[in-house]
Amino acid sequence: MSGQIALPRTAGMAARPAGAPVPMNTLTFKEVMGIIRRRIWLILIVTILCTILAGGLWYLCRMYYPKYTSQAFIRCKMPNAPDLLKGQTTQVNERVIALETQSKAAQLMGESFITRVLQRLRVQETKWFQKRKDNAQELMEDFKDSFYASPRRDTDLIMLGFSAARPEEAQAILREVMDQFQQDMVSGAEGEFGDRLKTLNKGKDDLTNELTRLRNNQKDLARLISSTKGWEGGDIVVQQELQLLHQEKLRLQALLKEMEILQAQVQEQRQQYGVTNTVRLAVEQDPLVQGLRNRVVGLNEEMSRLLERLGEDHQEIREVKKRIEAVQAISTQREAELERQYSASEEQSILNQVQSLTQELNEINDKFAEVSTRYSDMQQRLTDYESGEEQIKLMVDRLETYENEINSTKATMTSPDRVRVEIASTPTEPLEMSFPRLEIFLPGGFILGLMLSAGLLFLLEFLDDSIKSPSDVVRYLNIPLLGIVPEYEDKDADEIPIAKVAAIHPQSIFSESFRQVRTNLFFSAPAEEMRSILITSSTADCGKTTTAVNLGITLAAEGKKVLLVDANFRRPALSRMFPAEGTQRGLSNLLVGQVQESEAIRSTGTEGLALVESGPTPPNPAELLNSVRMREFLNHQKKHYDHIIIDGPPMLVVTDAKILAGFTDGTLLVVHAEDTPRGVVQRMLRELRAGNVRILGVLLNAVRPRRGGYFQESYDRYYEYIGGEKGTSLPGGKKRS
Repeated sequence: MSGQIALPRTAGMAARPAGAPVPMNTLTFKEVMGIIRRRIWLILIVTILCTILAGGLWYLCRMYYPKYTSQAFIRCKMPNAPDLLKGQTTQVNERVIALETQSKAAQLMGESFITRVLQRLRVQETKWFQKRKDNAQELMEDFKDSFYASPRRDTDLIMLGFSAARPEEAQAILREVMDQFQQDMVSGAEGEFGDRLKTLNKGKDDLTNELTRLRNNQKDLARLISSTKGWEGGDIVVQQELQLLHQEKLRLQALLKEMEILQAQVQEQRQQYGVTNTVRLAVEQDPLVQGLRNRVVGLNEEMSRLLERLGEDHQEIREVKKRIEAVQAISTQREAELERQYSASEEQSILNQVQSLTQELNEINDKFAEVSTRYSDMQQRLTDYESGEEQIKLMVDRLETYENEINSTKATMTSPDRVRVEIASTPTEPLEMSFPRLEIFLPGGFILGLMLSAGLLFLLEFLDDSIKSPSDVVRYLNIPLLGIVPEYEDKDADEIPIAKVAAIHPQSIFSESFRQVRTNLFFSAPAEEMRSILITSSTADCGKTTTAVNLGITLAAEGKKVLLVDANFRRPALSRMFPAEGTQRGLSNLLVGQVQESEAIRSTGTEGLALVESGPTPPNPAELLNSVRMREFLNHQKKHYDHIIIDGPPMLVVTDAKILAGFTDGTLLVVHAEDTPRGVVQRMLRELRAGNVRILGVLLNAVRPRRGGYFQESYDRYYEYIGGEKGTSLPGGKKRS
């Protein structure tokens, strides 16, 4: 659609850009209300019918299937019975009571209990039983359907009920149910307390045997503790012994550490000086070494005196020097020998002391470990003994508890409160029917009617795939909506023919609708780009001819020169709307060359509006319409007329419309509301777009105004605004060619 601009959204027109996606098929609240308004009579009829049927069903059930329900209540006592010996009552929480009532209700509804009820003689004598006695399965199922046991919320009560066709039988059967349940509870309580007593006695015997075994173990453990060596003075003496051993252990470890330090010092001194200070001192104190050193001193003194008298090279001086060197050599040798002896002795002494201290430390460690083990073992035995005494005390308490529970159970077995249920109220004979109930049937029928009508309403709505409203055009077609035209009947407009409404009754809303189409066309593209317009539809009877005539009248009323061309050779209609005397020549005559253009064009009686009829039906309409003469005719008439409106054949019936759409400036599609399926319109649009045809938009024709709807409101406001009367009412419904 080259050159087309977006159409404004007015009261009768909706538009969306051509490239916009089609919204999902969802209904808005406004659309739902519109559907309800359109089908209000369906809703009323179905609802009233269902209500009447519900009333009739109530009457039939009352006559042939009445039910009377007898009711009674059972109270559940607390699950933990009171202690009759101590006079104490156990406080039971609400959850426990709720579980107890639910348990009893389930027991009442169990098949085993129902079987015992059905075996009671009084039940078998009733007509309810006699009617079903030959079919056990049916008997059980009917009893389950007629009987109920329901716990009452936040109470200790169970409500029982039984329904039967006779009120006295309902009461009698329910009484038998309660009697049977009481018997079951009594026998169950006796068995329960008997089993409990056996369990308590067994638990007491097992506990007594365990207590005897534990006491014997305690005696053996006491003898073992008293006979343990070194335990005569108790654990204090052992702790003192451990303390002394620990102190001795610390002393020996300190001495051993000192010896290790001394040994390291000796090694260090030997590495630095060759011998230790102790060895050096011992060597210096040796008498022989001291004598030799003194001898060297004496010889040095003697040599000094000789040097005063004699020279250094004197024979005596040399002899003295030799004696000094000899004595020094003997002294050095003696010192080295003594250093070796004393160093070895020193090293061996240190080693002996280290070994001695290590041996003493190991002996202390062994003795300390032995005493510690003995102390730990004794402490464990003492702990075991104390734990055993605690266990004995607990067992004695548990044994006393067993004794109390056994005595309490024995007392409860003989008490009338041993059964934990009681009759709160006895069954009564019902005075009114429980089924059927008019106050249930009538509202139920009314609600069912509403639901059924709603389902039927939306089923019909979704099965109907026709284009009904402007919103459907926007949702499904994705092309501009140029306007909507209300449904029209000639008898509703003072016998004004539909083709002359726009001319004869210009103030009607029907005429206003076409003026709105004209205005929207001007907004869709410039006027020079819309000189020739094809009016077509998907099928026949959609109102395309009426649209073409009234649109031409509306354009002519604006001072335009308009030429109407009837190109529907197979079903021409314009000649009937604008009758003329004598035989008229038409488009077919023009295209085969029988007449000139001026001879085929005639007046319609409306100023500014001329007409070219279809003429005789040719054998080959498509070839004529696709001829060069047809194009020349349109191009030539554009020089004399402002607009050429072509009333074409249906698009999907014949190919003529596709041919015409190919050489006109634009195509306007007419869709008959509530009659044209959207799939048909979508197919028509696909074919036009496949031929690269310019589509101006859609005119939604024959739209029915609904009471309270948008179009009816627009209709009322229009006549209120122009000050006219509503005598020309919105039409009713008839298809037009």
